[in-house]
Amino acid sequence: MVVETLSNTSNYATIPVSHTIFEEIFMKRVLKIVKKCAPYLLYGVVTLFIYSSLTSNLSDVASFSFRKPWLLVLAVAMYGIQYVFNAYVWGKIMHFAGERISLLNSLVVYISSYIVRYIPGNVWAIGARAAMNKEHGVKIASSIWGWIVENVSFLFIGLCFSILVLFSLTGISSTVLSVVWIAFPLSGLIILRYELLERFVRIIVRKKFPQVVQSEVGEFSISMIDRLKILSFFVISWILYSVQFILIASAMIPVAGQDFILLAGVNALAWSVGYISVITPSGAGIREGIIIIALNGLDIMSPVEAVVLAVTARITIVIAEILVFSLMRGTKFVLTRTWKDQVQTAR
Repeated sequence: MVVETLSNTSNYATIPVSHTIFEEIFMKRVLKIVKKCAPYLLYGVVTLFIYSSLTSNLSDVASFSFRKPWLLVLAVAMYGIQYVFNAYVWGKIMHFAGERISLLNSLVVYISSYIVRYIPGNVWAIGARAAMNKEHGVKIASSIWGWIVENVSFLFIGLCFSILVLFSLTGISSTVLSVVWIAFPLSGLIILRYELLERFVRIIVRKKFPQVVQSEVGEFSISMIDRLKILSFFVISWILYSVQFILIASAMIPVAGQDFILLAGVNALAWSVGYISVITPSGAGIREGIIIIALNGLDIMSPVEAVVLAVTARITIVIAEILVFSLMRGTKFVLTRTWKDQVQTAR
């Protein structure tokens, strides 16, 4: 009787354990499915934002006749080159910081996460890049600080390029000019002494956060020589970006002499002000507005041509990003499929 009771008791005791194991297995499978589906869902949302942007702008471009439309193809190609070059610079930043992630993986992480910035709320791209980097053993804090160094450096060089046009502009509000003149020294100061802020954050994390968070916050150190290298990389990047903008303008009107410098300055000013704005994803709308106002003030082209240039610049960027992203994903799929086939053949 006693044996039977103990037996029954032990059987009953095993039921919750089995139930718990079943729940754990079920939850792991659910999380695995979510992990696989989430990126595609995210890309779907991004595509929706891009599609809505294109459909609202195409009507403005449709009625305009370009003087040399083939230059638009070169503009798309030029931005694609700049896009990939910036991905390369991101890999170099991770290398300068001592992170052991390959250049190829850095390119994939950058291109995959960069397109996410079209979602409103400027934290999406940072979060996506940190999560993707984490899969390659990069600490989350390194991704965040790397993103800060990358963006502040790119902004600083963009502000330098915008000086090419600031003194020639009329019609730009004093607020916009004040933002530029404040952001210029501030971004330079962050590049020179960002480690002071980084150390302060590390101290706060060690005192206020649990060990699981502290493990993701290590020292992020880039030498001054490497910071200067990053700035020089972004000078090249801004030259590519300026050429892309000038190609679009050349597709519409004859461009010569001082107009090259002024157009490069307008593009840099528009990007910088749009980036500083946190209201819209990727500065959408604000950059176009600055381009139109600046071009009207410089009297380089007619108001209609200025509108078409601003809209076309955005569309060519979106097309280039989609093409580069699609090419990267397609190449990765083919290489992964080939590698799996080779492994199965070897077995």
